[in-house]
Amino acid sequence: MKALKHPLMWIVICMLLSIRIEAQTEHYLVGYQTSFNGSDAVSYFPITPVQHLNLSTLVDTSTLTNAYNMLQLRFKDDQGYWSSIVSQPIIKVPAGTLDEKKLIAYEYMFNQGENLHYVPISPQNDVIMAADLNATGLSNTLNILNIRFQDDSGMWSSYVSQFVIVIPEGISGVKNIVAYEYAFNEGEFVTEVPLTPQTDYLLLTQITPPELTQSLNIFHIRFKDESGMYSSYTSQFYLHQPHPETATDNALTTYAYWFTSDGSEKRVMDINPDSPHLNLDEIDVQDLWEGDYTLYTQYKDALGRHSMVTSDNFHKNLHPLALFEVDSQAICEGETVAFTNNGSIDFDTVLWDFGDDITSTDLNTSHTYTNEGTYTASFTVTDTESGMNNTSTQIIQVYKVPNESIYTEDLFPACFGTPVTIYASEPEMNYLWSNGSTTSSIVVSEAGSYSVTITNPNHNACQVTSDAIVVSFKPEIDASITLQDYPLLLTANESAATYQWIDCTNGNIDIEGATGVSYEPTVNGDYALEVTKYGCTVTSDCITISTVDIADFGIKEIVKLYPNPAHGKLFVSNEIPIQIIIYNANGAKIGEENYEMGVQHLDLKNYQSGLYFAKITALSGAWENQSALYKIIID
Repeated sequence: MKALKHPLMWIVICMLLSIRIEAQTEHYLVGYQTSFNGSDAVSYFPITPVQHLNLSTLVDTSTLTNAYNMLQLRFKDDQGYWSSIVSQPIIKVPAGTLDEKKLIAYEYMFNQGENLHYVPISPQNDVIMAADLNATGLSNTLNILNIRFQDDSGMWSSYVSQFVIVIPEGISGVKNIVAYEYAFNEGEFVTEVPLTPQTDYLLLTQITPPELTQSLNIFHIRFKDESGMYSSYTSQFYLHQPHPETATDNALTTYAYWFTSDGSEKRVMDINPDSPHLNLDEIDVQDLWEGDYTLYTQYKDALGRHSMVTSDNFHKNLHPLALFEVDSQAICEGETVAFTNNGSIDFDTVLWDFGDDITSTDLNTSHTYTNEGTYTASFTVTDTESGMNNTSTQIIQVYKVPNESIYTEDLFPACFGTPVTIYASEPEMNYLWSNGSTTSSIVVSEAGSYSVTITNPNHNACQVTSDAIVVSFKPEIDASITLQDYPLLLTANESAATYQWIDCTNGNIDIEGATGVSYEPTVNGDYALEVTKYGCTVTSDCITISTVDIADFGIKEIVKLYPNPAHGKLFVSNEIPIQIIIYNANGAKIGEENYEMGVQHLDLKNYQSGLYFAKITALSGAWENQSALYKIIID
């Protein structure tokens, strides 16, 4: 062991055993790579191509800050393949704490502290252990030797441990190596190779593998002494490549790449199997911040087999990239959009512009859009030291929220049976009324509560429901008429109302003066009644009268009216008591008198010239309650 020197800046590495398994072709080592403590910071050292390498060199430890460290070491061949990583613990002594020291003793023990011995030695910088160790009293055949060294400052090295075998008494303790034996996987292809007996043996040879059926194999080797005892097996992974004459016509189908040592966030890319060359120009590094990275790649062939993982170091240059996401690109007026940075890189300041003259410098933010429209929201990231920046945009569509008001021009309560129209204030929308209608307005004739849900057809989420309009109606008015044959009389069935009788035959004109609850037609024709009540007017159906001209000859024999035409005075000669009612040509009643038997005259001087009707009704006798209608012309 070499003594520690001040300052400790280098570590000496010696590899004494080199075993090469010869596969398809001859390969040469062209370099090796070192790193410490699992760090991504690695150092690569090219070497003159050699088939065998005994590495005895200095490794720079000047940047290490830990006292206890782990060295990782691997080798690269001329085909670009890397070996597995070999790890070795090392201790770095802080600079300035030690002068150049000499070894003055060593201490050893077995197993869990058995046979502890302290052996002083002459002070020296280097010591080669070639001494017998006292193993007296050990009961195990297989034991663990633990040994450490002490320098002249009293400091101890770490323990180094080694398996040892205690040889039973009577058997020589010095044995020559006479053979070595190797096998593959689970003990396949066991082969023993004899050697010229020798105490120490440096194995440096070629081993040709048998016809292995799998690509990844385990190689085992052990040594045999002249007493027939074997050492423990040493094992090593071995990747077997098929011979050219047995290799299939294969092609790469995919490759995977990643930037983290744990293989997370692996990205798999397809490869065109018909392409003779592979171009890795699809490797995307735009989401990496500026800095040093290791690119890991692995390939898969058409047989589903994967290559070993290869790695390469590179530097990602500064290139700001703005990436963001929103929780919605289509909203309604008054709603809020969340803006979130989504993997932007290489920046230290940000600026949001929401497209409506409002900005923000928060990394993640939100914004409320109050008015409908199309807005371009932008996100700019900037590296202030270099001035480099990048901007990305997204469109935010803000849709109108409909006006929820509805109205009617009708007054309530409305007249019974009169349709009421209710309108939605917002045009060109989708509508769903409470009665199931889907038009912008509805006409209703039933009492009830009516509302509408209004939806923007461009964005269904922009929806409102109106307040309700309560529709009510006044009581129903009876517009029907009762017809009495004797005497002929039309009577309204609705009481306590205002009436107007109508001549349907002559263009539905009002009959002048015919405003009573009853009306006596004087001519045949069609008649109707207009009834007004509660501020509402209804009109009956027209009813046909055809019995006015049926002469009652019995009454006309005993009642005479003369002269006819008359000139201001009309004489009435009657043999029975009668009632006389005078109607104008429109059927309106304008006079009424009762007469006993005899001759009377009726004063007509206040009547205008024209046609009149006189209705004579018998008040007693055989013709009681019978009537006859007379036409009278006044000059």
